[in-house]
Parts: sequence; C-alpha cells; structure tokens
Amino acid sequence: MPLSAAARQALAADPQAVETILTGGDDFEVVAAVPADHVEALRTEAADAGVALTEIGVVVAGPREARFMAADGSALAFKQAAYSHF
Repeated sequence: MPLSAAARQALAADPQAVETILTGGDDFEVVAAVPADHVEALRTEAADAGVALTEIGVVVAGPREARFMAADGSALAFKQAAYSHF
C-alpha cells in the first residue's frame, strides 16, 4: 500500500502502528479496479500524465474477505479491516 511520508515515518518509529496506519482512515489514496487487459494502457496514460500508480492486489470471484500481506509476504490480521465512521 502506498504511504505518505508521515505514515512511513510513523511506521519506522513504531512498526506496531501498521494496523492503525492501514485501517485508521486518515491517509488517503485513490483505489480503482482495472481489468487485467487494461492495466498496461492505464500505466502508460498515468505515466504520460505524471501520476504514480501502485498495484496493491487483485479481485477474485467468490465469497472472500480482504486479505492483507506484509512486505515479506506474511499475513496481517487486523481487528477491523477498514475505518468506519459509525
């Protein structure tokens, strides 16, 4: 997941803050689901526009929950998967 400079700094100071950083709701990025056969065209257009893209996962058919993986490939388990305003 791309992180702001502030989030990276907080994570470097306290690796246990990963759950708050990823589910706390205050470090925003735009998320889009793009069909696999359109990814390269999107990357080209984004690069031409000076927009950075980061691939963060895949969408698969079927009843599944979101899974989060650490940089080393290990699974991360959170008390809640996302921030809730309510």
